[in-house]
Amino acid sequence: MFFGAPSLLMALDPLALLAASFATHSLIPGWGWFLLPATLFFGRFFCGWLCPLGCLNGILSKASLKKEIPKKFRFFKYFLLFLLLASAGLGFNFAGFFDPLCLFLSAPLPWQNPLLFLPLLLVLSVNFVFPRLWCRAICPLGALLGCLSWFAPEGLSCSKCGKCSPSCPQGVSPSRPEGECIRCGNCRVVCSKKDRNFSPILPAFDRERRLLLLGAAFSLPFLFLKGMGKKRSKGLRPPGVSDENDFLGRCVRCGLCLRLCPTKALQPSFFEAGEAFWTPKLVPRSGYCLPTCNSCGQNCPTSAIPRLELKRKNKARIGLARVDPARCVGCLQCVGKCPHSALSAGEVPVVDLSRCVGCGACENLCPLEPAAIKVFP
Repeated sequence: MFFGAPSLLMALDPLALLAASFATHSLIPGWGWFLLPATLFFGRFFCGWLCPLGCLNGILSKASLKKEIPKKFRFFKYFLLFLLLASAGLGFNFAGFFDPLCLFLSAPLPWQNPLLFLPLLLVLSVNFVFPRLWCRAICPLGALLGCLSWFAPEGLSCSKCGKCSPSCPQGVSPSRPEGECIRCGNCRVVCSKKDRNFSPILPAFDRERRLLLLGAAFSLPFLFLKGMGKKRSKGLRPPGVSDENDFLGRCVRCGLCLRLCPTKALQPSFFEAGEAFWTPKLVPRSGYCLPTCNSCGQNCPTSAIPRLELKRKNKARIGLARVDPARCVGCLQCVGKCPHSALSAGEVPVVDLSRCVGCGACENLCPLEPAAIKVFP
């Protein structure tokens, strides 16, 4: 089992849990829920102190041309949050495409896969023109925490001298942060009178807040709607996945399982998968499911991949191997390498259906192209 920094960050992601709960119409357990009440009391401290993408945006923004975006565009992130939750309620969970933690953790190193690194590169490069554009106007996780931070104690005993405004990474007036304060503390450093404090006073609700709360209330009925659209498996799923609808509802496309798979057997689905785009699938020609590994399930933040112990995981059927007798040359390399002893020697390999779990080792080792033995769902 692996539980490092990426797993810990995803475990603290309330947006992934909320979207998966909307999509499956059930409460998905996770540590991320505790971040919501913490934000009620302490504000958006996660954005200011823990978010890795926010940290990178802040560093790169120091070299920005300092072109400010109109303040009205800041509310786009709230619209995006509503759109993601509403679509999740309808059974289409695409929150991971805009979740900052998913975006940061799913990106490989540039030299490993330049194409998959492009989304993160685009988000980071915009900082050279518009500082922290992602954090200020797009991030749906920031919008979720921003809604809660409206109720957090704010510093209202301010002389409004304006000295602190240029130091605010969010580009707002600290005397009226409107849910944008990320608790970085820059304003306290530059305030000559140290007027900035955290008095437990609820901010007034202006027109924009009322509109956004109305939108949030409108999204609640989607939680009780049944999923719409036809869902079907587009390939081999990770071990333990049996219900395709439940899997698509829970999976937030964070890419953590893809990073943790030691043989790179798990690969993202692309446009041929339709609504299952970017969900993990097992590709035996890339690698096979090791009997000694269960990292994907143990670290999945929404349990889209079940958390199975090794003994149960090795009995979970991914698919079944089939031999093409017309193509098989009888080398029998797959027979000796099957980790589940599901193949026996003959003129061509014979598959024991009671033992085969579809791990993909046989297809991976077949010397022919395409393979003479393949795993099917």
